[in-house]
Amino acid sequence: MAEPNAALTEMEEECKQFMDEAMRCKTPGEMYEVIRKSPTLLDLAQRALLRMAKSDDKIERRRVAVVPLTPPEVLRELSREKDKGVRWRVAVNPSTPVDVLRVMAKDKDRGVRWSVAMNEASPIGLLKELLKDEDYRVVGSAKEGIEKRTRNKG
Repeated sequence: MAEPNAALTEMEEECKQFMDEAMRCKTPGEMYEVIRKSPTLLDLAQRALLRMAKSDDKIERRRVAVVPLTPPEVLRELSREKDKGVRWRVAVNPSTPVDVLRVMAKDKDRGVRWSVAMNEASPIGLLKELLKDEDYRVVGSAKEGIEKRTRNKG
């Protein structure tokens, strides 16, 4: 069994590596990828997100909903929130499971449906369904998403 000090030294080293890499990040997406590479940091981040998701403060839940590191089961739960601001952020989060996005594409709030259309992880089939939406902004974003994915394939 490893000495407690050895484990601490290992964590310290991992944190130093993270800080070095983090300083080179130019976007939040790059930062998330650095965190994902570190099991220790990923575990800490996800535990914090789980705790924050249970907050009575809707602003705190909104913050959790938009973070790509948020575990899928937390995003699934947040997708059923009363607060449309939380649902908007879940709908635009690229880590939201596709089955959750399919349900959210039928949300009564057009902002939630628009967020699904804006989500880079929404499959083309779902975007095609959103072309039939009653809101022109949802339809426009769905068209843009389809065009972007089609352009990137070719």
